[in-house]
Parts: sequence; structure tokens; C-alpha cells
Amino acid sequence: MRTTIRRMYALALSAALIATLAACGGKTEETPPPPSVTPAPPTQPVAESSTTPHPTDLPAIETDMLEPALLVRDGLTVLSENSGAVNDTVYFFAALRNDTDQTLSSVDVVITMLASDGFQLGQFTAPPPITDIPPGQAFYVGGWAAKPDEYTGAERRIWYETGTPRFVGRFGLPAEVDEQGPDEDGGYVVRGTVTNNSEDTLMMPVVTVALLGADGKMIGLTNAVLQLPNADGTWPPQAQVPFEARFTFVAGETQNAEARVLAVGYVLPAR
Repeated sequence: MRTTIRRMYALALSAALIATLAACGGKTEETPPPPSVTPAPPTQPVAESSTTPHPTDLPAIETDMLEPALLVRDGLTVLSENSGAVNDTVYFFAALRNDTDQTLSSVDVVITMLASDGFQLGQFTAPPPITDIPPGQAFYVGGWAAKPDEYTGAERRIWYETGTPRFVGRFGLPAEVDEQGPDEDGGYVVRGTVTNNSEDTLMMPVVTVALLGADGKMIGLTNAVLQLPNADGTWPPQAQVPFEARFTFVAGETQNAEARVLAVGYVLPAR
């Protein structure tokens, strides 16, 4: 429906422009000035101002047509991917691995929702919540959005940038899942503990929990809330802390689902 409206809008603009040009080309009778008013002398033609509206100033209409596809920059390996639509929601989940020889300073994940003719209906992003991802490290990305009218597929584009690490990450910290299942609000919750088994006090801790369905496909992704002992948000060495991860959207059945936890903390690089 939205695509149809946009196309009707483009046709209406063209029709209005043609009608205006036709009206300007017609002849009209000159009305003589009142007897008491002396006609003004003819003026010299004035060059059009650069601010005069032209047909090219009309609102731009999207014409780029895309195809449903997964586009990934070389050096980034897709370990698993699950994308599609459930009811009124379009989703994308993936497990990725940095197979370059450099640290990833950022990873961009853009999902463009498409109509059957490739017309772009909207976009959403699904970047990872972590930074400075070292070579060989696996991580999760995911996101979702409301399904537009006429949606039939999506282009999923994954890109990354490399750079000098601003922080040094402690990846793969030990985690244990104590309980998981539906909650009273109709969502899904996973609770457990994670341990800083390093000798460093970690800052910016991030615990990501992926939910895998019975077929092994990722059906959910969320960031957990940590109960850290320090008021400044740091994570002391050897401290075990509880976490709780709540899923507001799950793209499949949660019966026999498996929770996988990625716990990360950072320290400043040595100078």
C-alpha cells in the first residue's frame, strides 16, 4: 500500500507540473490601466534567480531497486544466519567471526526491507554491542522491525571497519545458565552468572545472550543486565556476578531452546 501511494504521488506531481506549464503558455487579454493611472514603462527582462524553483527541485522519489541477498565484506565469516518475517515483524540474527588479521573497530549491519519489485520499504540496523573485536573472535548480531505493507524479502548488508584498538577486550568470560523460560509478561527470560576470571578490573562489561531454537537457528538476541558489586560499573577480578536477560521478541518456538552467553569486559591498552 505504501509503495502504491508513493508511485501515485510521483504521477500526481508530474501531472501538476504539466498543467502549470500549459497554463503559463496560454494567452490572456491585457486589461488597460484605470484612466487616472499612467502605465508603467516596460521593464527589462530579469535573469531568473538561482533560488527559483525548477522541476528538479521537486521531492526526490526512491528509484533504486534491490534484490533479497546477504552481502558480507570479505574477512568476516557468517557462522549462522536466520532472517525472515514472523507475523508483523521482520527480523535478522547472525553469528559472525572476525577472520581478518586486524581488530574490528566497528561492524555495521543494515537490513533493507523490499517489495516484490525491489522497491525499498524501509531499513533497520543490527550492530553488535561490543567494539574492538580481535582476529578469530566470534560474536552475535541481531535486530527486528515492524513489517511494512508489501514486504517480500530483504537485503542484508554486513560491513566492518578496522583500526587501532582503543580498548583491549577480555572475551569469552565463563558463564553459567541457571534458569530459562517464559516469563509472566509473555516474553522469555534467561538468568545465570558470569565470572571475571582475569586479573584485571574490567570496565564496560557486556553480556550478550543468544537464543537458539530446536533446529539450531538463532531465534533471539538480547543484552543482559548485570548486578555488579561496584557503583562505578566496573567488574573486579575473580568476581562472579548474576545476570538476567529478557527477550521481548523471539522468532520461533522456545520449547527446548538453548541459551548461549558471550561475556566481554575491557581494559585500557598498555601505553
